Amino acid sequence: MELKEAHVFCFSPANHTMQVCQHIIEKIEYPGVMHNLTAHGSYSNVSLSSDDLAIFAVPSFGGRVPAVALEKFKELNGNQTPCLLVVTFGNRAQEDTLIELKDFVEQHGFITVGAMAVVCEHSIMHQFGANRLMQKISKRWMPI
Repeated sequence: MELKEAHVFCFSPANHTMQVCQHIIEKIEYPGVMHNLTAHGSYSNVSLSSDDLAIFAVPSFGGRVPAVALEKFKELNGNQTPCLLVVTFGNRAQEDTLIELKDFVEQHGFITVGAMAVVCEHSIMHQFGANRLMQKISKRWMPI
């Protein structure tokens, strides 16, 4: 299967998840479109096929997918569209966030092909994990 395009659906109130999404979209080998679900607007006009890749990215809030992100994701429907799940978390574990996100997207026509949990700076208590994201990503993905 050859993929045509990647659509990144990112909910990122503290901008940490967005930073992860920007690194992902820079590294994929085909055209990518960023959809910032933190902003107001409708995404029901986005059409996805089995030749696209959807990337769903959210922070973990108390081990769960933020309810507002799920409301935004309800507007999207896949057509046997492969998807990658991305969860960011700060001071505590991501717990059931990936499972909850997987169950949700698969009920909306997506097929999960991969997932990742990325440790980031805590969104409220910035002293926890300060610069954690950029240090790790810089070492692995960016030229030194």
